[in-house]
Amino acid sequence: MSALDAGSVIYRNYQISQEYSYLTGEDFGTILARFFGLFFVLFQSSIIWGNLIIIGVFSTATDTIHLSNSTLNSNESTCGVDFCPVASSQSNSSNSTTFSNLPDKSTLQILFGVYFVCTVVALIIIRLWLDPLSRYGEGCTEMKTRVTGKQLIFGTMKQMGNPYQIALIPFIFFSTFQTGFYNIDFTAAFITCAWGVQNIGQVMICYGICCVSSSLLFSRMIKYTGRLPVFSIIVATNVTAHVLMLNWSPDASQPIEFFLIAGMFGVSEGVMSPQVSAFAALLFDDNKQAAFNNLRLWQGLGYIAAYVNATLFCIEFKLYLLIAVALFSYLCYIILEICYARSLRQRDIVNDKN
Repeated sequence: MSALDAGSVIYRNYQISQEYSYLTGEDFGTILARFFGLFFVLFQSSIIWGNLIIIGVFSTATDTIHLSNSTLNSNESTCGVDFCPVASSQSNSSNSTTFSNLPDKSTLQILFGVYFVCTVVALIIIRLWLDPLSRYGEGCTEMKTRVTGKQLIFGTMKQMGNPYQIALIPFIFFSTFQTGFYNIDFTAAFITCAWGVQNIGQVMICYGICCVSSSLLFSRMIKYTGRLPVFSIIVATNVTAHVLMLNWSPDASQPIEFFLIAGMFGVSEGVMSPQVSAFAALLFDDNKQAAFNNLRLWQGLGYIAAYVNATLFCIEFKLYLLIAVALFSYLCYIILEICYARSLRQRDIVNDKN
């Protein structure tokens, strides 16, 4: 998946975006942000279609899915910010929610079969209709500059010492760290615990719709406002969602609250992933391979941290940690924008003298 994602980044960045920028005469940075946004619109829409498939396939097994004797109502006091997987894993009390009579094996096989067919169709479409890189002269260049695996590793490690890369690392890490929290902890501590596992699909569809909408909207908005206002809005939305969760007692009789929080997470995710990637492509145009290796490395570490923390800390601590990481990441991003703007001005001065 990482290799496929990295390949798509290079293709969007250095082939499609540059070609379109050359043909239209528009600023490359603006085109880059737009194309990353459009890609993630399609990519993140898979959340919607995937959950619609799950709902459709599992609808035949709806009657066989139910909560066991630990009912939701008896657990509401330990849901939300009070949910603590550490305490639950160390005791066998009735505070832990368990499930029985999940969909049978044949239902799961049907679901996996549908996903497999979708994957095969996607590969066929890519093979038949995606233009090869050689059309843009990439093949000849790559043959001359091909590097070994050892050179690639050392190049990636060296790139990690780049001041711009260092300043961008916190935001890269946070973008996947908060996504992991949503996928693991929000669905377990808030949706499943207080409302029921059968409602996760509906909430995830809302999350996906907000992802797609924000990615499409803000990728075009950057053309008129620049990156800083957009990133400021997204960080404010993200922090607000975490603060609301700290003061929220989830209640199954008020489902709108689940969709509201999921929507806020979706808006945040729909902008952070594509625009951080677009900004990295702009910053490291002369060392794209090592830069995107670092990007995927720290994104992967963000997911790992979220999954490791899933059973180590309680929800309240995780929310405070996310707020702290978000604010620190935003501070580093502000410093990076200032330094990048200063370097552009210095480059313009040098060009004018020449």
